[in-house]
Amino acid sequence: MKSSQRKRVFSFSIKHSFLIRICAVLLAAAWTAAAFPALPARTVNAAGTGINSASETGTGSASGSDHPSAAVMPKIAGIHETAQTAGRQTATASAETAPGAEGSEGPEVSKGPEASEDPAGSEVSETSESGTAAEPGDASENGETDKDSGGDENEDGVFIELPGDPEEAKSLPVQTNEIDGWPQGPAVSARSAILVEANTGTLLYAKNIHEPHYPASVTKLLTAAIARYNSDLNDNVIYTSEIVHSINWLEDSNIGIKPDEVITMEQSLYGLLVGSGNECGNAIGAHISGSAEAFVELMNRTAKEIGCVDSHFVTTNGIHDDQHYTSAYDLALIAECVFSDELLSRMTRTASYTIPQSATVSQQLVINSKNRLFEGKEYAYEDLVGSKTGYTSLAGQTLVSCAERDGMKLICVVLCDGSPMQFTDTVDLFNYGFSNFRAVNVSENDDTFTIQGNTFFMADKNIFGENKPLLSVDEDAVLILPADASPEDLQTELRYDGVQDGQAALVSYTCCGQPVGTAAILFTDPAVTFDFDAQPAETEGAATEETASGPKTVSGLMKLTTRSPFSGDNVIFLNVRRIVIVVAAIAAALILLLILRSVIHSRRLMKRRSAIIKRHREKRDEIIDFDKYTNPLE
Repeated sequence: MKSSQRKRVFSFSIKHSFLIRICAVLLAAAWTAAAFPALPARTVNAAGTGINSASETGTGSASGSDHPSAAVMPKIAGIHETAQTAGRQTATASAETAPGAEGSEGPEVSKGPEASEDPAGSEVSETSESGTAAEPGDASENGETDKDSGGDENEDGVFIELPGDPEEAKSLPVQTNEIDGWPQGPAVSARSAILVEANTGTLLYAKNIHEPHYPASVTKLLTAAIARYNSDLNDNVIYTSEIVHSINWLEDSNIGIKPDEVITMEQSLYGLLVGSGNECGNAIGAHISGSAEAFVELMNRTAKEIGCVDSHFVTTNGIHDDQHYTSAYDLALIAECVFSDELLSRMTRTASYTIPQSATVSQQLVINSKNRLFEGKEYAYEDLVGSKTGYTSLAGQTLVSCAERDGMKLICVVLCDGSPMQFTDTVDLFNYGFSNFRAVNVSENDDTFTIQGNTFFMADKNIFGENKPLLSVDEDAVLILPADASPEDLQTELRYDGVQDGQAALVSYTCCGQPVGTAAILFTDPAVTFDFDAQPAETEGAATEETASGPKTVSGLMKLTTRSPFSGDNVIFLNVRRIVIVVAAIAAALILLLILRSVIHSRRLMKRRSAIIKRHREKRDEIIDFDKYTNPLE
């Protein structure tokens, strides 16, 4: 009896055992998900297709302190179309070519290979192109140069502006001043000028930034950058007789080294950047590429790879050639490579350097810079990171400089300027940048793209761990905003091109229609993120190692990876572990409901059966009253 009762009591539960088993399996899966590290978060687009992901290709630097730890791919955010195209001048008719002597830096030290050195390191009077002494930094011109000719058309049909009236140059339009709401920049006497924030690539000031000009000795910045990444500082550089006599000792700036003497690569770089030694450029080029001509090919290839669009180089040092030209925009890209390296930055802010006498150097060489932005000079700039001067009669004064303050690193380029206006223009532009713009941390001011809270969009170490946002904005990302602008004035655009490993997307910010920076949206734990439909990574840049085809370029050290943009417009980020836990919890709740329902139903059945049994017992135990019945026979 008791056995049959139990079967009847749990009959309803047995009927639902299949559902209970399924729920139990889901509950076990939930426990597994809680006990082990979080499952990877899969990223899908609106169509449900997995995105392509390319892991950032690491490019290790050379071992030892002789090499930079990393190279930075230059970036300059473009301004509106009229500013981008302003200054790109192509000759449509023949222009009168202005005669001029072979250019060299007038304001630099000029000594012959046999000239005696000043052991005390006193400054030597500088020599202009005509061979006459000039005041440091002054633009002394060869009498044959026609400064009013307006421009020079080279054999390639590229029209090069020549130095002219500074006041006329001041009246030239500044493209960034035409942007509504953008801080108005100063009028400078340089025909071409640019001010850019290096960390974000934000373009602050643009005046004919794509106009081609002769760069003079600021060419040496590219030579130094390539040498830095393709040689050791302790390499011995031989100054052969051919190299020493490849320049005009009476007109071209030099450090006074003699034929067949040998100095290190580090000393050669100091000679190149401090003393603006033209022979140093040729010696460095020959050491790396076998000849100065082969090195120039490397210069042009590197310039193209880092984004230069207006340049063609012919010499390693900037000695004048009609086919040797560049633009303020391109020089800003080159300068970013230079000023991202601490050693090169230190060299470009060194006022004096001495190469001691040795077994390979017959006498001490004292090298002095005439850059008047340096400490103790007339136009000294306190926050200067580095600076390089240049000059020829056809190039005018050229100057590339960098300064850093309040979280902003500004690069300034002025071309085709006068003297000393190249210094005053640079100071004015630096002051304009630091006074009218400010750096703003994105993560501290914009939480639009930080997904957090008690939602599916969370990741944590385990079931007992601390919750963290699944997605967050890069804490180091900054924007460069006009001083009177607020984060509310920003416009944003979510992008998926160029996204690297560990990044969910990129957010591009604009203000007044101008790009002011980019921030990466990061997964909380990049180690546990992956893509189900990853495609092979596409990399940009040349090989990072020296091969039979030649030495590596600067950009070759900086492999960037990209991935295809989404085919859909909307993106959904799913935390798989969170979903599994929620589903398992629902399953557990269903199990409890089924059990509860089964118990309740069983109790009802037990009550009904008890009532029936009771009635049966009552009927069975009922006492028969025979008196109720009468005997019909009586």
